[in-house]
Amino acid sequence: MGRPENAVDCWLLNEEELGRWLCEKQPFNPPNLFAYAYFLRIRKPGDDIIEGYLGRRDMSESYHTQITSQYDYFNKYRDRKRIGVTFDKVICYEITEIFTSTPLLFTIKKIRQPEIVLNNNTTKIDGLPVSKMVHPIHFEDYSGIQFERLVFAYVLRMEDWDIIEWLGQTGDDDGRDIWGSKNDISYCYQCANYGKSVPFKKVTDDIDKLVKKRLIPDYFIVICGGRVSASIRTAIKNYAGQYGIKETRVWSGAEFEERLRKDVPALVERFVEGIEFP
Repeated sequence: MGRPENAVDCWLLNEEELGRWLCEKQPFNPPNLFAYAYFLRIRKPGDDIIEGYLGRRDMSESYHTQITSQYDYFNKYRDRKRIGVTFDKVICYEITEIFTSTPLLFTIKKIRQPEIVLNNNTTKIDGLPVSKMVHPIHFEDYSGIQFERLVFAYVLRMEDWDIIEWLGQTGDDDGRDIWGSKNDISYCYQCANYGKSVPFKKVTDDIDKLVKKRLIPDYFIVICGGRVSASIRTAIKNYAGQYGIKETRVWSGAEFEERLRKDVPALVERFVEGIEFP
């Protein structure tokens, strides 16, 4: 079918295409110049935010009415991957939310700085309660120092520390990004913000530094920005255990995000509202 009245053509970018657009800062050059998708703007609740309906020329209905695995961008959204949207191949937006109304209501936000998640509340459209899917925090958008600062802000609030120091900001930390002590129990936090998965050697090199300097903590906690497989978790724990570290914990990016939301939601709120990081 053709494009409905008042709708505009759009192109959807997968995570790889979006990454190139962010890094190269060049106009998007789609492999297929024909726009199979289109978007109808319903309202503009903010300067950089648009809400509207998304449709395709190969669908029987005008706009999406349900989330279906038939279309790859829904699968990627469920997998917490980024989906970009551009109307002119120069300015790029990102799908941040999908409201389960009829048709589905898409919220897209113009990409300026690293995007942060919104809170997971239920809202209403036209008086009807609808649920909304929440896009994850993209830790990969932050530099090493920004990620460490976020971790430090979190760790600082979790305990009534006797000593808590952010050593990683200098770059000469002897394998200790954050070092804390409480009731004569020592804690070492290592930050590993890697997009896909944490490199095992990066963690073992940090442990080797601790051993060399004879700085063996009671607790060794690795906080990652990406995914962590079960085998990597086990390997890290086994490696640390042989040097007398009593307990080792490894958090994936998703686990860290959920801890942030549960323990210190104010930190997430500050990022969303654009207050100076963190």
